[in-house]
Amino acid sequence: MEKKYGLKVVRAPGGVNPAIFHPLEKREPRETFNILCYGRIYKRRKGIPIVIRAVEKLAKRHAGLKLVFFDALVGTDRRDPRPLIKTRIPHDFHLNLPQGRMAWLYGQAEVFVTAEWRAGWANTAAEAMACGVPVVCTPSGSRDFADNGRTALVAPFPLAGAIRKRLERLIEDAPLRRRLAEAGLERIKEFTWSRLADRLLDEFS
Repeated sequence: MEKKYGLKVVRAPGGVNPAIFHPLEKREPRETFNILCYGRIYKRRKGIPIVIRAVEKLAKRHAGLKLVFFDALVGTDRRDPRPLIKTRIPHDFHLNLPQGRMAWLYGQAEVFVTAEWRAGWANTAAEAMACGVPVVCTPSGSRDFADNGRTALVAPFPLAGAIRKRLERLIEDAPLRRRLAEAGLERIKEFTWSRLADRLLDEFS
């Protein structure tokens, strides 16, 4: 817009509602290492099969891994993705959770992972950060808040090997998980809907 029409562009990335997405006061103890992933597998650009392949290979070296998927039936294409999930990894699938349960859902995870290869704003990765969960992601839709090595581990490409290496770092390094979770939570506070509204008001006032 600036180059073609000489118009000023106002950056307005997506936002997160901290009333819905926030860290749990107390996390329940569990015996599995839960890896949370958005579950809309019939949307190829979401990269869910890439995540599944990465975790299946990791399971050969790390016991106790569990995949946790979630999705909601929305819009005109209300397909149930659950029958399309094919993996030998133990897994749960939460479908149509109410918004009031989303913080609980993210709180079930040690790590959130996404392998999207085309996204405008990576909602689920941002929500995971707001819930204090360390994130593995691609640059797609996350450039505003995912700073590799500081607020997230960012795979340069949506490839199973790249995702696997970053997941393995977090599986093996609990202090790194804590550092990323804390830094990610602070970073995503810049992207609440109220802060976005304030920026837009400043621009147009």
